[in-house]
Amino acid sequence: MPEDFNRLRRLVRQLVATDFAKEWLFRLELEGEPAEFDLFVKDISYSMFETSTDDEQIGSATLVWPTANQTIRISMTVRDHQDGRIRRFVKSWNEKVVHPDGTVGLPYGVDGYVKKCRIYSQTEEGAESVDEELEVYPIQCGEVSRSRENGQFLEFPVTFVQFSTLRQTVQTAAQNTMGTSTANQKNSVSK
Repeated sequence: MPEDFNRLRRLVRQLVATDFAKEWLFRLELEGEPAEFDLFVKDISYSMFETSTDDEQIGSATLVWPTANQTIRISMTVRDHQDGRIRRFVKSWNEKVVHPDGTVGLPYGVDGYVKKCRIYSQTEEGAESVDEELEVYPIQCGEVSRSRENGQFLEFPVTFVQFSTLRQTVQTAAQNTMGTSTANQKNSVSK
């Protein structure tokens, strides 16, 4: 069967005209970060979602039932400043999660360990949009490798985990509760 050159030509034109997202056009924002933290982030990787499932065998067939959304992990490779400010920032944040005396901190509040993380997608023209917004905390600061041979920058991996998959549900419930209590207060004042 002969190939349809018109179809191939249309496909090539479409591929050339399609503006694919570039992997290096991103910006990371962490609540309470050192002002230039994004400058030290070399790369990031994260999943958009993960759903856990249970398999059920019915005769020779298998059904897969969704059971829950899993928390998202954000892994990144960061370069440190010569004065070690990035390493100190991550270590001090982790000390709010698990205290040096072995106790675990509270997620929210003045000394809470949960911080908002926003990952922005950018365009070459300078526009950006929020790709992901999560509440996270650090769970691992990986191996630091040093070498006198290669002369590269000091880098190490850091992994953050999403605190809860209920972020929208909890926010909505809190807003509904606040809206109800505000309405009740207005009704009691007007009586």
